[in-house]
Amino acid sequence: MFFLIFVLYASVQANTYHDTVRQLNEVQRENAKLQTTNKELIKELKRIKQDLEKAKKAQEQNKKIAYLTFDDGPSANTPAVLSGSKNKQKAIILMHDSQVKTTTVQALPAIIEGLRRQGFSFDVLSSQSFTCHFSPAP
Repeated sequence: MFFLIFVLYASVQANTYHDTVRQLNEVQRENAKLQTTNKELIKELKRIKQDLEKAKKAQEQNKKIAYLTFDDGPSANTPAVLSGSKNKQKAIILMHDSQVKTTTVQALPAIIEGLRRQGFSFDVLSSQSFTCHFSPAP
């Protein structure tokens, strides 16, 4: 068997064989790139579809949605939280407590008092709680 293969390749011009192998390698590399690109594209399309479905659901429910985000930097940004929650019926405010966010805990009493003055109450989140869907501002 080995001898037959050797004889077969010996009868083909060396340059043609190497060119064919090189071309096959290029095709394989290109196919691998396309497969990766297709996977990324499919993933992105699925994400876009999910975002559109969420936006449609929120629009159908005709709910006003607020998305609050801020960087409290060296001191807590209590006024930003309170102004961002004005005229909202419901809000979920996420705050972080960590070594670099040391002012969060210190700011909570003022934020809670300000939100209560605006008519907000506080409760534990559960599976039946208000669900916030994010969409770009108009």
